[in-house]
Amino acid sequence: MTVISKRWLRQGVWWAAAVVLAGALAATVTLLFGSRTPGAPTARARVYSSFRACLLTGAGGITDPQAAPVWAGMEDASLRTSAMVSYLAVTGPATKDNALSFLSSLVLRHCDVVVTSGAAERAAVVAEAARFSGVKFVLTGGTSDGPVAGLNITAVAAGVSARSAIASVIATDAGA
Repeated sequence: MTVISKRWLRQGVWWAAAVVLAGALAATVTLLFGSRTPGAPTARARVYSSFRACLLTGAGGITDPQAAPVWAGMEDASLRTSAMVSYLAVTGPATKDNALSFLSSLVLRHCDVVVTSGAAERAAVVAEAARFSGVKFVLTGGTSDGPVAGLNITAVAAGVSARSAIASVIATDAGA
């Protein structure tokens, strides 16, 4: 039994030494060949400003024909201003009451501007925008919701022209 224990101990020490040697060799190779040379390209990480613009859309998300140009405008504004843009699709019934919880979620995310696309989403903003006075809301689409009142609500026409209008509104609010 002691012969087996001594053999095992010798082999264990040998393997431990081999692992340490391999680690040292890998560290040396990394130091010699892995360092960045001057003029090497930088990482492709995008740096955003602290300004956040969020899109609240129906269940179709940004692929919905009404939401697609709005999202494209938000991306255009992000490229110009480094504002962070994101979207949230309302799932479930397309009602004002259902959209309210999703709207509240965007406010809790600290969105500076919330853009809506869809009738239920517009109705939710019209009903609750006064509660969120620190957030600017941009409504896109029709005017079937009735008059838009409030200092923090802007209405933008739907369609292809929405892209440039949304980009302009977000860029202005982001300080560009």
